[in-house]
Parts: sequence; C-alpha cells; structure tokens
Amino acid sequence: MNISNMQMSNLLSGFIGALLGAMSSFAIAVYANKQGRKDLKEERLRSHVAKAVSLAGQLIDNYISYNPLLINQTNFGVQIEEKFFNRINYAIHLHDEAKYLQYLLPEVLRHRWDMMLVLISEFSAMEKSDSVKRNRAQVDLDHYIRYVQSSCVDFLDGRHVQNELKRPYLNREDATPWSTSDAD
Repeated sequence: MNISNMQMSNLLSGFIGALLGAMSSFAIAVYANKQGRKDLKEERLRSHVAKAVSLAGQLIDNYISYNPLLINQTNFGVQIEEKFFNRINYAIHLHDEAKYLQYLLPEVLRHRWDMMLVLISEFSAMEKSDSVKRNRAQVDLDHYIRYVQSSCVDFLDGRHVQNELKRPYLNREDATPWSTSDAD
C-alpha cells in the first residue's frame, strides 16, 4: 500500500509538472504571437509611411498636371493632346492613390497628408488666377508637400514629428511664399 501511495504521488506530481509546463509554453506562445502581430503591424505602418515619402515626391512632379475637370471636358468635345491627356490621367491616378494612403498613415501624419491633397485640388482650380498669385501658390504648395514629406521621414527615422503647422492659403494676396518657419 505504501508503494501505491508513492506511485500515486509521483503520478500526481508528474501530472502537475506537465500541466505547469504546458501552461507556461502556451503563455510564451501567446506572448510571442502578440509580439509578432505588433511587429508586423508596425512594419506595415512603416511601409505605408515609406510609400508616402515616395508618393509625395511624385506628387511634387505631377501636381501641376492634376486637373480632373479637363479630363471631364473631353466628354464634351474638348480636345487634349494625347501626351497631356496621359500626364493628367497619371496625376489623377497619383492623387487617388494618395487619398487611399491617407487612411493607412499614422494619426500624427494623417491630417497634414489630407491637407496636402486639399491644397493640390485648390491649386488645380486656380487656373483663372493671375500669374503672380498662381506662381506664389505653386511655391506654397511645393513647400507644403516637402513639409509633409519631411514629417514622414522624421516618423520613419524615429525622430519626433514636429507639431502640425497651419496650412498656406493659396488664394491670398500676399506675395511672400509660405514656409515652415512662419507657419506657426
């Protein structure tokens, strides 16, 4: 009978040891899975911000072409040379891609990215403005896009992303270009 209690005790302690081992393995696996998902989410976020840096550079090169109204006018008989038509279509495609990307960016960058898209649309509607005002607006827009791009780079590099600045008002009378130093 003594041997039987001893065997039962060994069996019970073996069972408890196995149970504790399984529970600790399960806890480690859950933690590793959570950490892996967190790392994956952070990597996706960084990938979206890296895409934003690239896309902002492409927008700088193409925002002058962004004119959806001109494409719509082709339906009413307005003729556009094919190379300009393709350039406008590409600019519209970039703008649409940037609109989608806005929702994938981190909160600290989202509003300034959205404001950049608003400014591009406002600039494309300034066709009838005088050339001095339009040229200054173009410089303002260029500076704002570079500011957004710089904010994205700061995020990627792990640096503090500066507070959001007031946007430039493209249709203002002032001839002085907007810059990040006087936007506070």
